[in-house]
Amino acid sequence: MTPDSPVQGASVPIARLDTISLAKVVANDRKEVNKMLMAFINDGFLYLSLDQVVSITADWDKVVDFMNSYFDQPLNKKMKDDRSSDTIGYEPCGTSAGVARDQVDSYESLKISKSQIDSLSGLTQSVEQDIALFQRFIENSHNATMTILGRLSSLFPNIMPFEAAHDASEKSKSTLAMFRYPRQEPNASLTADVASAGHNKHTDLGTLTFLLTREWGLQVLQASAADAGKDVWAFVEPRAGHAIINVGDSLRFLSGARLKSAVHRVVPVSRLDEHGCPVAEDVDTTNVLQGGHRHSIAYFLRPADKTVYHTSEDKPYTALEWHDKKFDTFRQSRDVQDALGIHTGGMEQGGMLVHTVASAAF
Repeated sequence: MTPDSPVQGASVPIARLDTISLAKVVANDRKEVNKMLMAFINDGFLYLSLDQVVSITADWDKVVDFMNSYFDQPLNKKMKDDRSSDTIGYEPCGTSAGVARDQVDSYESLKISKSQIDSLSGLTQSVEQDIALFQRFIENSHNATMTILGRLSSLFPNIMPFEAAHDASEKSKSTLAMFRYPRQEPNASLTADVASAGHNKHTDLGTLTFLLTREWGLQVLQASAADAGKDVWAFVEPRAGHAIINVGDSLRFLSGARLKSAVHRVVPVSRLDEHGCPVAEDVDTTNVLQGGHRHSIAYFLRPADKTVYHTSEDKPYTALEWHDKKFDTFRQSRDVQDALGIHTGGMEQGGMLVHTVASAAF
């Protein structure tokens, strides 16, 4: 299996990820499903082609239009949608650790939980005004991730079916999150006490993430082919007509650590080179400004709250407990996060991948 070739001529590392057809997965094409399995074992990330799923690609444009209109509002108006929640409502920039030490994050978000959409309760006014769009988008994202989950489950006959942990009649923290990394002005202050940058390294806490983005910034931590003892942050190329799917902690736990919950982050990108890729000298610095608004739309499929799984230390957690523990950790300083290892799910230590998953501790 050879992953797709990344952009040619790029001066920055670009992740080589496999591309899977959603239409073939829906049709239960065994070759495609097996290819998907290997991608999740080896990388934890893949591209999902949406070429035959017109409804999702059409709604992608509409959700971005909504995001631009919503996030362009004054902060005091957006703060009226703050619900002090990790799954619903508005959250301003700077509530969690940023990608660089002594910095905070530089994204704002609006979240809509699947339970809100199902019950049509607790929705913000702006979402209510576009309710048909979000009902359709969440349903399509949920169905896509559940189909992927079902196909994976069929390849693990000796484990409880993954779908059983996602009973629709049970409460869960599945949610749609719209993130905007605002453009940062060149004259913005970059002193350590106020600087903000990207989204710190982490693994997703749930089952599967269905991500749509058209701008650079997402990176995944990968082992270097040239030097096995040196891991690198590789950019994930944004591709039109494709979602990015990644495994979260919950699915790693449910699969007995056979599937990889990949460590990833978002860094600011100020400019692109002649190949349309980030400029090398701008990467891994603490004074790079976000050159334009970056939009990221993510549906997080998560297990039922009461689902119990075991970490690599064989410590039991319910899905709700793990959800809360992860978010509490995200709000801690970089030093505290690095000491605990919970933010990266035990998959990374000191910027290096933990290659033997069973030995990871957190």
